[in-house]
Amino acid sequence: MKRSGPDDRPPSLLDPVTGLPNRRRFDSAIRIETRRAMRGQYYLSVMKAGIDEFESYVDSYGSGAGDRLLQAVAGALKGQARRIADFIAYVGAGEFYIMLPMTGFEGALRVAQRMQGSVEALQVKHDGNRASNYATLSLGVTASQGQLGLSSSKLMSMADEALYRARRAAGNKVVGHQDRV
Repeated sequence: MKRSGPDDRPPSLLDPVTGLPNRRRFDSAIRIETRRAMRGQYYLSVMKAGIDEFESYVDSYGSGAGDRLLQAVAGALKGQARRIADFIAYVGAGEFYIMLPMTGFEGALRVAQRMQGSVEALQVKHDGNRASNYATLSLGVTASQGQLGLSSSKLMSMADEALYRARRAAGNKVVGHQDRV
């Protein structure tokens, strides 16, 4: 009989610091939801959120403070993703993916702005942040209405590009990318 050891366990689907699903779980969930959106011809919005100047925060305040900031931000994001189908995952380096099924572009922008405001309301001191003296969040938002050929990787790429543009504009921004996917 083979003995079971730590390497025999299935890979974890949760991030141990935030308690949120991790990138592996998000990748699986978005592939499923993208297929549903195509079948049902409904909107699917995807956002990528990043804590502005997160590496600088960890360098200045330490990894323990970084973990506490991640936990606080995760809680703030969960507080704004109110529907049971809304999905938030921590993907590392201070970044999160958020998936909002049956939510159009304008609705996703409103959720992103609420998320951004909830992180600002935490009032976590961050002297190395170009956008504020506190920790802030930038978000890239995209949406598509279940078009044939819709690709989860394309939606994620568009959200990533929008986040990049938000950060390039000094952070603490919500940038949308609405395109024919």
